[in-house]
Amino acid sequence: MKYILILLIALFGLNTRLMAQKTNRKSPTEVVAHTNGNLQMQVTYSRPSKKERLIFGEKAKGALVPYNEKWRTGANEATIISFNVPLIIEGNQIEAGSYSLYTIPNADEWVIAFNSKTGYWGKSLFGSPFKEKKDVLRIKVKLENVKSIEEQFTIDIREIDAKNSKLELKWDTTMVPIQIGF
Repeated sequence: MKYILILLIALFGLNTRLMAQKTNRKSPTEVVAHTNGNLQMQVTYSRPSKKERLIFGEKAKGALVPYNEKWRTGANEATIISFNVPLIIEGNQIEAGSYSLYTIPNADEWVIAFNSKTGYWGKSLFGSPFKEKKDVLRIKVKLENVKSIEEQFTIDIREIDAKNSKLELKWDTTMVPIQIGF
């Protein structure tokens, strides 16, 4: 009985610690909602800050998000994107649903992946948790360098016209525009 009590106390302590970690995050959670005609889209992600760090670049130079490595596209849990109608993303069709959004940044273009498994967390002892066989859509998008610095990672969705929107990933002096049609 004594061992069961010790185990319960340990589990309670671990659970409280995990709850505290989730509520006291340095990278706050953001939800972006977008409606355009019949389209309803939502992106849930966490917003890390630059804090005078090198964000994108070579791993050897200490980049927070190294080139050619999978990134959960934010902090904490992987970014989740949900939409209620099939979309055409950069000319490729994807069915309505909820997907983990991860990226592979590079100097002049990024790989954007929509993964059917949600609930991922950053890296584990075994590397990236994102399994490519679960990718529903993978595209390459040219990035844009901007003059102003975006201190905190931001995802915006902008309406272009009645049938098109643009998903923008912005951080530091990088902006990745993703064309969305429906």
